[in-house]
Amino acid sequence: MKMKVLFLMGLLGAAFLQVNAQSLLNNPIGEKLSSGVLEETYLSRKISAFNKVRADYPNSDTGLNTALYDQARYSIVISMAEAQQPLKVKEMIKSMTSRGYKNAATTNAAVKLAEVGMFNEALALLKPSMDTMDFIQKQGDSQAFTPEFIANYTNYTIAKAKVLNKKGDYRQALDLVKPLYEQHDPNSFTRVQEPYIIALSGMGKKAEAFELIKHAMLKSSATVALREEAKEIYLDSYGSESEFAVFVDSTAGVAKRRMKESIASKLMERPAPDFVLTDVKGREVSLNSFKGKVVMLDFWSTWCTPCKKSFPVMQKVFNKFRHDTSVVFLFVHSFETEKDPKKATSEAAKYMMENNYPFRALMDLRSTTDSRVAKLFEVNGLPSKFIIDGKGNIRFSLSDLDEDDDVEAEEIVQMIGMAEKGMQSVL
Repeated sequence: MKMKVLFLMGLLGAAFLQVNAQSLLNNPIGEKLSSGVLEETYLSRKISAFNKVRADYPNSDTGLNTALYDQARYSIVISMAEAQQPLKVKEMIKSMTSRGYKNAATTNAAVKLAEVGMFNEALALLKPSMDTMDFIQKQGDSQAFTPEFIANYTNYTIAKAKVLNKKGDYRQALDLVKPLYEQHDPNSFTRVQEPYIIALSGMGKKAEAFELIKHAMLKSSATVALREEAKEIYLDSYGSESEFAVFVDSTAGVAKRRMKESIASKLMERPAPDFVLTDVKGREVSLNSFKGKVVMLDFWSTWCTPCKKSFPVMQKVFNKFRHDTSVVFLFVHSFETEKDPKKATSEAAKYMMENNYPFRALMDLRSTTDSRVAKLFEVNGLPSKFIIDGKGNIRFSLSDLDEDDDVEAEEIVQMIGMAEKGMQSVL
């Protein structure tokens, strides 16, 4: 689990992987922005939905809602960049007030613009903030040593290096990102290594780049871009596609071993609180009734976009254990925004059915302020996942997601395996 990004907090990466559940409780604005903007594919519809919420709730873009609106603006900015609309990107970013979302929108939009060949526009988007941060560093200002500044500088540097790589300015990209790469900051190294290695390869240092990619693959930290670069280098310099497949298989075996050892270090043991909930079909479900089985507990909600984005990962995990009767998956719908429990239940059931998810959904319907079972498990953000062993102990608690769906799925599979069979299953 390599990157954790909390909703409404300082952003250290590009993905919004967890939502603060209390921030959207009883908040129709957040729900409408999520369904109307974040889940919409077409730019024109995103903008229409965004404008409608602002019209329906005038003067609501204040306080906590500001971050909700800026999350929607972020989604629109990325779509504008993909549509090659740099001026509109700049205008929308200028309207944002949440620093985390503003910085994330700027860096990710720049990379998107570079991907469609708009290199100068991408660099121009990054330049004001980069110039300011460079000035602060040169002055030796104490601000340059704060965690927020370091995180922002890292994100902007990575984005600029990616843009330069896309443009073919490999030397400039390498000079820019090399200091960060050599620091080996564990919180940013996975993201820093991609532009650094791509720049190396672009400069003709193929053998060195390939060795670094191989090392990343052994650590399960190679991005899609790095794996594609490895294949290109291998085919050009070493052998055929079949030989490359053998190479990938061999590194995957070692990577899985190391992953297991890392997972073993995260093992915990805490009694899971019992609960009784009703599923969407009206049947009562007790956690204690699954004693002797491993339970994968996933707290989610229909308004939670990150929850929905994690479901394809959970589908992969579910498929691994589809015929294993000793493993149970329970998806607990929590932190309702809908006051009517019948409507809330029907919406949860409808979402599962429309997306062909075979998950068993339980309804943790809200009381006066929150969801009772979520509170028992001390859930503060969604999605949150717990793996409970056959003795009723929580063995793993997950509130962050990996950048790579396949890696994330494999990690959860290994965790379930450990909870199911004990320590020996992973060593």
